[in-house]
Amino acid sequence: MVYFSALLLSLFITLALVPVFRRYAGQLRAVDVPDERKVHAMPMPRTGGLAMATGTFVPVILWLPGASVLPLVLASVLVVAVGFWDDLKNLGFRAKFIAQIIAALVAIFWGGVQIRSLGVLLPEGQILPDFIAIPLTLVAIVGVTNAINLSDGLDGLAGGISLLSFLCLGYLGYQSGNVAATLIAASVCGAIFGFLRFNTYPASVFMGDAGSQLLGFLAITLALGITQGSSYSPLLPLVLLGFPVFDTVRVMMERLGRGRSPFVADRNHFHHKLLGLGLCHSEAVLVIYLFQGTLTLGAYLLRFHSDWLLLGGYLGFSAVNFAILFWAENEKWVLRAATTSPGPLERVKSRWHVSALPVRLAFPGLAWLLLLLTAIYLLLPEVLPQWLGWGAVVAIPVLVAGGWLDIRFQGILLRSVLYLFMPFLIYTSQVQDHEGFGLRILQSSHLGSLLLGLLSVLVIKLTRRKGYQATPLDFLILVIALIVPTFPGSQVDQYVLVIVAAKIVTFFFGFEIHLVEKRGKLAQTKAIFLVFLAIAVARSFLPTNF
Repeated sequence: MVYFSALLLSLFITLALVPVFRRYAGQLRAVDVPDERKVHAMPMPRTGGLAMATGTFVPVILWLPGASVLPLVLASVLVVAVGFWDDLKNLGFRAKFIAQIIAALVAIFWGGVQIRSLGVLLPEGQILPDFIAIPLTLVAIVGVTNAINLSDGLDGLAGGISLLSFLCLGYLGYQSGNVAATLIAASVCGAIFGFLRFNTYPASVFMGDAGSQLLGFLAITLALGITQGSSYSPLLPLVLLGFPVFDTVRVMMERLGRGRSPFVADRNHFHHKLLGLGLCHSEAVLVIYLFQGTLTLGAYLLRFHSDWLLLGGYLGFSAVNFAILFWAENEKWVLRAATTSPGPLERVKSRWHVSALPVRLAFPGLAWLLLLLTAIYLLLPEVLPQWLGWGAVVAIPVLVAGGWLDIRFQGILLRSVLYLFMPFLIYTSQVQDHEGFGLRILQSSHLGSLLLGLLSVLVIKLTRRKGYQATPLDFLILVIALIVPTFPGSQVDQYVLVIVAAKIVTFFFGFEIHLVEKRGKLAQTKAIFLVFLAIAVARSFLPTNF
């Protein structure tokens, strides 16, 4: 429950703070101005990192002993503070390096994060001495921190690839019994999900150096903390964080080969190469998600395998990608002219738009499925806790009174009540024991969540009206919704919190699309939800067989 609560709290804090910090970005002059190297055309606020950091640290401070996480929190705060200062003043790489080195030394000497083992790459039982372990750990922490920072070149890119890594880190930490690492990873996942709501293409806010450096610093320190001294291969961090590391090393080698400083920014990152091949913004991000997803899955599947296999697989992956890029540039390969030829997604959408029938079927299906799943989550538990009933008692008059507000505020109010109520309802329906017919209904709700995700994507791909726009975040949500419920049923207790999180994300995704497509006509939706709240009150306070 604590991991699930940490993820939810982090998600809600980030969702609430991103618009607040974005509003004051102009006054703070925390704005990313476009230039010849960047791909965005308009000045963009870059205050998202502050919201992510707050969303991450609040549950960590609340639920973990202060002494155990104080070194990591203080080091992370330093990284965020200097990163945000750089967002304001453009300090240059030297100031950021100094801050990163200090933060890394805090994690090494105070937090105990050190690379002591390299597995079978060293003689059996060999432990690295301090004069090698400390500099190696320092290089790893600073290197990965900058690698994630440099990957933040397209909307949703750094957040998406980091989310895949932290999901795996959370699972590895949970499986190994590392409570602190699991809770921190869950908190970061919640913060990233909340931020990506505003950062997928076309983004309305950037995370800035404050956010990207925080993700990189936490990713490498957690990865080292989980794998060093455990049954996992010590080379897992290389594979798990391998794509941004590969891209950073490749770019720096290319700069040195041209006689330039490796720290001078240019347009030679992997995402720039994909755009140069003719892919549109979202397609380039999706391709990199697929690459990072492949490495993340490889790290999970090979976590107990030979270190040589992990190293060989990663080097082979890097070599193939490098060779393809080299060949594509030499052959001047272009998939299509980005300004004249539509992408495959646009062609499919245009073809389906010949008929409005698919979306006319998909949208009612989405609405009815949301209604059915809410009914299942409400009626499936044998007992609803009274505190949930008291929450419904408070929510009902709030929603009724909100009917006199402006339509925009009604939407915000409805979202707020639903976002606070539904996660606990879904959790209650999932964690209670079910047998016979109840168990079959619970299993059907897994399938319903998958179908909800598919219908959601179908609606936003086929609608002719401008509303909720499809982004690469859709891919991440579908990956989680499709993969998590397929974990072995015999170990369902081990994955119950992750299954609940997947259901919540998919439900919120579908509900957001439903509200957008309703175009402000909320009376029917609000009336149905009020009925559900009334049933929740009755079920909470009446006998359990109700």
